[in-house]
Amino acid sequence: MDMATSFDLLSNQVNADCHRPRYHVVSPGNWMNDPNGLIQYQGTYHLFYQYNPNNPQSDTKHWGHVTSPDLVHWRHLPIALTPSPEGPDADGCYSGCAIDLGSEVAFLYTGVRGDNQLPCVATSSDNDLISWNKYQGNPVIGQTPPDLDLVFYRDHTVWSEGNTWYMGIACRIRDIGGAVLVYRSSDLRQWEYLHPLTTGNLDRGDPLWGGTGWECPDFFSTPDGHHALIVSGHDDHPKNVLWITGDYQYQRLQPGARGLIDGGPSFYAPQSFADDQGRRVMFGWLRERRSVAAQVRAGWSGTMSLPRVLSINQDGVLITVPAPENALLRERQVEVTVGPGGETNVSGDTLELLATFDPAIDLPVGLNVRANDDGTEITRIHYSTPDHALTVDTRRSSTDPDTQGAISVLPVLETHDGPVTMRVYLDRSVIEVFVNDQVCITERIYPADPESTGISVIGATHLMSLESWEMGRAFEESGDEQAS
Repeated sequence: MDMATSFDLLSNQVNADCHRPRYHVVSPGNWMNDPNGLIQYQGTYHLFYQYNPNNPQSDTKHWGHVTSPDLVHWRHLPIALTPSPEGPDADGCYSGCAIDLGSEVAFLYTGVRGDNQLPCVATSSDNDLISWNKYQGNPVIGQTPPDLDLVFYRDHTVWSEGNTWYMGIACRIRDIGGAVLVYRSSDLRQWEYLHPLTTGNLDRGDPLWGGTGWECPDFFSTPDGHHALIVSGHDDHPKNVLWITGDYQYQRLQPGARGLIDGGPSFYAPQSFADDQGRRVMFGWLRERRSVAAQVRAGWSGTMSLPRVLSINQDGVLITVPAPENALLRERQVEVTVGPGGETNVSGDTLELLATFDPAIDLPVGLNVRANDDGTEITRIHYSTPDHALTVDTRRSSTDPDTQGAISVLPVLETHDGPVTMRVYLDRSVIEVFVNDQVCITERIYPADPESTGISVIGATHLMSLESWEMGRAFEESGDEQAS
């Protein structure tokens, strides 16, 4: 059986689940988590990801692989990295990044064997990045810094300065908290430890100071000279994704501004990359919010966010907006009518909605989505001008006891001048909400009623416009996403 056939069979099996997204990146089935090795190589976008091809649970990790010409239409390629039974990655090829070396691409990833989680290198010179050769000298770092009492140590971000490569590895330092440790190399194989890039602070008791441990670091600079570090709070509750900007000198980041890159409990372990347009493009893993038993029954777990573009404003605030390529997924625009009570003629579970509200308001405005007629299932999305906050409330999104609801709140910059814009992407179990092209809250929902597709307006008297589009599929070429 060839790879395409096996992928199609697996996809057909899992597509019986009405909660499986249609226009977000999903694996063929079974388990998916962190985006890895994001890169645009020879004009093609590559997204690798943590993948367990054997069951929909977090187990021995491989690297799955999808490619796209435009960031939104994808195709599956063969698994890129598989654990080597006698190698330093025998128990899993965990998260890492990709480096474009011109004639080839290198992965730096965490190889796991027993209690050891150490950096490994693999390279590919294929145009399609299908065949990968692991470095015979793996792991390229054989032990952690002896003067640090580390609880864990893993995941990689790599950048260059002149002819020197630098790598950041995330960790948890006992009694201190999260940190990113900096190494340098001239060849990606021999590495010298320098010092922490920056550290969190447990004593502050504030998730915006880094919590108890960091993983999945992403350090980058923008064309205008700003620097940012994104880390995921491994031991935090909730597991927040933190961004930090500040002054960068001598491979040290002095924190200035900081915040949450997404206000929802599902968004985790994001990674970004610079594309050919000079943009910083980011994907994140969207975790499930239903029980492990429900995931096993469905035959799949996890999806990716839509692509987002990052920038840093003059105040050092990291801004995240949906990539404009997401508009390529629109198939048909629906003309919207809104009644006096906020009811609309629009319904569905694979939509893009764009609402604009009068800014001169003193009450919440927003949208109710995925609602049924008797109100037993509904997801509320609203923005409040007095406190400048976006709220997504999923506590009544599903009557299924195997699912988890929450109320997520994220501040919006008060400096916004003009109408309030709210862009909502609905893709079955995924909701991504952007307000004022500044902040985002991502959630997962699992309505039990198939009629929970209604859309209505909160604060309809202040609505200036509402647009709606039916969305297409991310994987057109395979049997993926064929269920109705």
